[in-house]
Amino acid sequence: KTMERRLDSIHAVNYSLLMDLLGYSQSKLFQLEKNFDELIFSDQLLAKSELKKYVQVTDEEIDRAKERVQESFAQLTLDDVSVVTIKSALYPPLLKKIKRAPLVLFLRGIGDLMQLPCVSVVGSRAATQEGKLRAQKVAIALTENNYGIVSGLAKGIDTAAH
Repeated sequence: KTMERRLDSIHAVNYSLLMDLLGYSQSKLFQLEKNFDELIFSDQLLAKSELKKYVQVTDEEIDRAKERVQESFAQLTLDDVSVVTIKSALYPPLLKKIKRAPLVLFLRGIGDLMQLPCVSVVGSRAATQEGKLRAQKVAIALTENNYGIVSGLAKGIDTAAH
C-alpha cells in the first residue's frame, strides 16, 4: 500500500502540473500528441524536457507551475487530504466506467469507504432548516445501512448530508 500511495502521489503531481501548464483545460489534456496516460502515470515525476515535448512552455513557466503544485500539495497534506488516481485499487469501480472519469480524486477520510455502494444527496444551495434536517436524517439512515454519501460539498443540502 505504501508503494501504491507513493505512485498515486507522483501521478497526482504529474496530473496537476500538466493541468496547471495547460490552463486547467481538460480538453487540452486529451489533445496532447502523446497519450496523456503515459505522461501522468509514469513512475517518476515529469522532467522539464519531457514536459516541453508536449506543452509549449518555458523553463520559467514550468518552475512557477511546479512551485504552485508544491504549495497546493503541501496544503493538502496539512488539511489531511490524500490522493487516489484512476490506476489505484481504491478508485471507485463504478466511477471508473464513466466516460472521461476523473483521473485524480482528492479525499479526506477513510479511502476504503469508496468501495461501498454510494448515493448522492443533492438539493438546494439555499436550503431551509427543515430541508437540511431531512437531508441529515436521510444521510444517517443511508450510512447506517452501509451506503456512502457522495457530493461536491456545495453549500446547503449537499453539506447537510455530510
